[in-house]
Amino acid sequence: SLKRFLRNISSTSNGKSQTLVINGDFFDFLRVDRIPDRKQAEDAKLVERWKSFLEAISHPAASGDLYAADKSESEYGFKTNDYKSVWKLLLIFEGHKIFFDALRSFLERDGNKLMILKGNHDLEFYWEAVRQAFVFFLAKEDVERYNAFNERVSFYQKSVVMNKELHIEHGHVFDPVTYATPDTLPRNRAELLLSVGSLFNRYVINKIEEIEPLFDNIKPPTNILKAVALHYPRKFLKIVFRHLVGAWRIVRKRHVLFAAKIIGKIFSVGLPVVVFIVLATVLYFKLQNAIADDIGRWVLNTIASLLGALAVRWVQSKLAGVDSSSSLLSHAKEVYRKNPSLKLITFGHTHTSEMSLMSDDCWYCNSGTWIPNIEINPNKVQDTNTFCVLHVINNDGTLQREPLLRWNDERGELERMIFFEISEKKQAR
Repeated sequence: SLKRFLRNISSTSNGKSQTLVINGDFFDFLRVDRIPDRKQAEDAKLVERWKSFLEAISHPAASGDLYAADKSESEYGFKTNDYKSVWKLLLIFEGHKIFFDALRSFLERDGNKLMILKGNHDLEFYWEAVRQAFVFFLAKEDVERYNAFNERVSFYQKSVVMNKELHIEHGHVFDPVTYATPDTLPRNRAELLLSVGSLFNRYVINKIEEIEPLFDNIKPPTNILKAVALHYPRKFLKIVFRHLVGAWRIVRKRHVLFAAKIIGKIFSVGLPVVVFIVLATVLYFKLQNAIADDIGRWVLNTIASLLGALAVRWVQSKLAGVDSSSSLLSHAKEVYRKNPSLKLITFGHTHTSEMSLMSDDCWYCNSGTWIPNIEINPNKVQDTNTFCVLHVINNDGTLQREPLLRWNDERGELERMIFFEISEKKQAR
C-alpha cells in the first residue's frame, strides 16, 4: 500500500521535492521478540551484518557475544539496549522489503526528504546507534548512498514546528499509560525506561499475539483481554497468572505512583463490589426459598443476571482508566495557547482521524493510522481511519493545508476524508 501511495505522489509532484513525515509509531520494536539462534544458518548471516554495523560505528558490543541472552530475553526478546535494538531493526527491515524498497525509491527522487518523529512504539529512536542503523539499512548498507541519505533523513524526539505555523507531535506524552520519563532507567542508562503500556505490550500482548496476531488491532486496548477470555479461556488464565503478574511486578517497581493509583482504584471499586455481592447473594437465596412457582423464579433469575451484568460493566468502566483512543483536542488547544502563531496542529497516537477548528485560523488534525482497527462488538474490521494523509503545501514559505485525505488503495488515488460533527446536545443524550 505504501509503495503504491509513494509512487502516486511522486508521479504527480511535477518535479518538486516532497517531504514525507512519519509522525511516530513507525516501527514496533517491542513486537520483535526473536533472538539470534546459534544453530540457525539464517541467523548467522544476520548476526554477521549486525556485527559489521556495530564495528563500523566502533560500538563496544561488537567484540562481545551477540548471541548472549538472559532468561527474560529468551522468553520475551532482547531488552532495549541500543545495540540490541539494532538487531530488532535489522529483522524489521528483513521482514518488510517491499515497504523499504518503496521508501528508498522515494528518497532517491527529486530531492525528497524523510522526517521521523518518535512515538511510544519506537522509543528506540532515542539511541544514536538506532538512527544511524536505520539510514544504513535503508541505504542497503552502501556507504555512498548512506552519506546521501543522511542529508535527507532527520529524526525528532518529541515534536517539530515547521515555518512557525505547523506543529507536528505524536501525542503519547499526554497519555500516562504510554509515556514515561526520564528516557532511560535511573540506575541503568543503557536501557530505556518503558511506560506501563510498553511493559504490557512486551510481557502480555506479545503472548496474546502468539494465539491470534489480530488481537493487537482491537481498540480500545482494554478489550483485548476480554476477547482472549471469551475465545481462549485456558490460555487467558496462563497469560494472566504468568505474564501479566510478571508485568505488574515491573510496573510496581518502576512506576510506583501509577501502581499506587491502580491499587487505590481497585480498593475503592472492590470494596463496594464485595459488599454488593454478599448482600445480593444473601437476598437472592432468601427470595429463591420464598418463591414457590417457576415463573417467579425465572423472573428472579432474569433480574439477578441483569444486575450482575450491570455490576460487571460498572467495574470495567471504573478500572478501565485512560482510553488511548480518546481525543487529544484539549492538548492541541494547550499547544495553541502557548504558541498562538500556529495555523495547524497535528497529532497521531489515538488511531482515530479527527479535524477541529480551534480558532479563526488554526486547525487541529489527527492523521489516524495505517493499520486496521477491529471493533470487538460488532466484531468487524473498521478501515475508515486507515491510510490517512495530511497534505501540506509549502507555497513560497507559506504553508497551505489541504483537507485531511485518505489513500484509497483499491482505486489508487487520494480522496477527501468525510467527517461528522457531533453536537453537544447529542453528546449529552
